[in-house]
Amino acid sequence: MLLGRHSRSWLTGVIAAMCPEIEPIQRRTREAPLMGEGELWRELVSCILGSRVPYHQALSATQHLTSLGLLELAEHGGAGARYEKNLRRALAGTMPSAVPGAKPLRYRFPNLRADHIRRTAACIYEDGSSLVAVLESSSSDHEARARIVNLAVGIGPKQASLFLRNIGYSDDLAVLDVHVLRYMAVIGLRGKPARPPASLIDYERAECLFRAHSREMGYPVGCVDIAVWIVMRLLPEALPSWAW
Repeated sequence: MLLGRHSRSWLTGVIAAMCPEIEPIQRRTREAPLMGEGELWRELVSCILGSRVPYHQALSATQHLTSLGLLELAEHGGAGARYEKNLRRALAGTMPSAVPGAKPLRYRFPNLRADHIRRTAACIYEDGSSLVAVLESSSSDHEARARIVNLAVGIGPKQASLFLRNIGYSDDLAVLDVHVLRYMAVIGLRGKPARPPASLIDYERAECLFRAHSREMGYPVGCVDIAVWIVMRLLPEALPSWAW
């Protein structure tokens, strides 16, 4: 069953207590100038690499590709078969962990993500466009997300929302990862188990529920879902067994 009323109040209270620490950091990111094309491309690649793998593994892979100069090529139209081969070789090998003191690791999906990165680069850059142009010509953050989903191969609205969050473009788009979906289920915003939304329409429906919940707390969506992500990872004992 769902958490009792008092338990739900306690859980949402913990989330709300964290938001004053998170919101100023997000505000500074949002107020900063838009990143340059190279930085935007690296952030997008990181989000492609982050699909279905732990955060530290995606960060390690992104740093590894950057150190090898492989995230400079797409910006200059280097999106052919040779580029994909170089990406595949780099991702298939052992790489340093982004976690200090941790052992070297291997990325989980080297061939698939190399294909996704190469195809994404082709979609964006082969016709002379750019991520800067896509973002500046979008009339809303929802339109920007839809365009990123269409351009970036291998990611959906969750990773596209994360990309737009990370670059400071929007804090009104929810990153509905498994932790946020579990939170929504245990406090009664969604049914259980916490299955991912099956389509962009379903994602936006769930996002509307979370946005309303965030407004009740008095903080932006992006602030609340970061707090939820932290708490739901650290306090599993607060949850009923079905949530896991």
